[in-house]
Amino acid sequence: MDVGSSLVGRPTLAGVLTALSPLLEPLCLPDGPNVRLGRAAVLDTRDLADWIVHPEAGVDVLLLLGIRGDEVVELVKPLVDSEVKVVLVKTDTPPAEFTQKHGDLGIALVAVHPDARWAHVHSILESVLRAGASAPLDHGRETLGAQNDLFGLANTIAQLVNGLVSIDDEEGRPLAFSPLDESADEIRRLSILGRRPPPGHLEELRIRGFLEKAIHARGVSVLEAKEDFRRRLCVSMRDSSDRFLGLIWVQERDTGFTDDAAEILESASHFAARLISNSRLIPQFQVEYVRQLIGLPISPAPYDAFGLQLTLRAGAAISVAGFAPTADADQTILQARDAIDLINFYATTFTEDALIAAVGQRVYVVNPNVRAPEGMRSWTRRVSDVLTRRLGSPVCVGISDAVLRLDDIAAARADVDRILDVVRQRRDGGVASLGDLRTPVLLQDVLTHLRARPDLLDPRIKELVDYDKSHDGALVPSLRAVLLNAGDINAAAQSLHIHVNTLRYRIRRIRELTDLDLRDPSTRFLTELNVRTWI
Repeated sequence: MDVGSSLVGRPTLAGVLTALSPLLEPLCLPDGPNVRLGRAAVLDTRDLADWIVHPEAGVDVLLLLGIRGDEVVELVKPLVDSEVKVVLVKTDTPPAEFTQKHGDLGIALVAVHPDARWAHVHSILESVLRAGASAPLDHGRETLGAQNDLFGLANTIAQLVNGLVSIDDEEGRPLAFSPLDESADEIRRLSILGRRPPPGHLEELRIRGFLEKAIHARGVSVLEAKEDFRRRLCVSMRDSSDRFLGLIWVQERDTGFTDDAAEILESASHFAARLISNSRLIPQFQVEYVRQLIGLPISPAPYDAFGLQLTLRAGAAISVAGFAPTADADQTILQARDAIDLINFYATTFTEDALIAAVGQRVYVVNPNVRAPEGMRSWTRRVSDVLTRRLGSPVCVGISDAVLRLDDIAAARADVDRILDVVRQRRDGGVASLGDLRTPVLLQDVLTHLRARPDLLDPRIKELVDYDKSHDGALVPSLRAVLLNAGDINAAAQSLHIHVNTLRYRIRRIRELTDLDLRDPSTRFLTELNVRTWI
């Protein structure tokens, strides 16, 4: 998203297919999966001819009822030149066979699960489109976190606890869910398809008092397995006013839950409650707000329209954390949706009001109301460990000192960048604060300043650099080794794997070419700064 672009984005077909993967399967995508979508409408095939003549403006997705299979092909051909970009249909033809026969149709067709209820598909699709409409366009480069919708949260919980997740509202209707797989029992399959569970299932839970207990419990409830369904974990979601918002259910997979599943699920319930509450408030300007807080350029935005996003307790501190790949790693690894989801999940469960923004190759987290600074180090190390395992590459973390005013957050983010610039040079990454790296960070600032001021650089060092290039020499590395070893010729020669007399010869040659006298402390100091700047 460019700085000057609209704050309100549009979800893509790829996002819809991912979110509704248990219900939808692509048949043909002539323009690829990154088509942007806005509105959906339901239409019976008997009304299609009239709709083509008098279309409803602004509809990108058409749910076409009343026909199955190949018969739909001729009906949708007139839509190729219309505003409609995607048509959802039910078909008995296997997707691969349909694609082979009709892949050149010219308009995107998506198959709906034959057992799914159309009303349910439409309801879930609308919720995904609404969530995406207030999200940024590019989750990789610049976003509040891909997990600004319940589907992203459901998928993250599923990965972390090794289960199948469903997030239901107060009436027991699924708001979001993780994809189906072979571990799903019949109750889960039917509920995701929008069908009623087997007769008597919910009634039995009510009679046993399980639902009432789960709704009012302050932790995770366990529903033991029976013949027709697998073991489940359940936790209630409540807003800041303790109002019940629904339940999160997690069905156990064949390989069982993770050891910390209950802890993760309880934390996730607070995050889910926040997402549900926020979705009702539609905070469309949150991304730009985070950019403003951390001192990055923003688009013009009516901030008075949504007020202060951070809820600060009197005297509470604010900290900023930043995540980045190491210098020798794939620089795009933190742009993946899964990586941003994990950071967002752990940040929000650590501090309920945390805000996240992914900008370029880095992800920033603003943590308000942080009472214990050591807690920042603990949770960032945990997130770093999880990301490192999942990405197969070390992750660097920088932690700012705590600040007490919103106006100081931008400076805290700048400190995080200074820390990350140092830490990312390490192959194994790690977590660090400014106090841990005061010397290398300040030295880096000095060298950055010198590189921007060539008039402050010693021309004698450039002479040596040019000499090495033209003579295939090693004078500059030799000089650097002597300086880094505090003038110890033997240690320097050992670090270079050369004889000490060879190094002495090179130092004499340097003196002959440049008149540099390394016996003088001021000369050594200035030379070391210049060597670090040039190399």
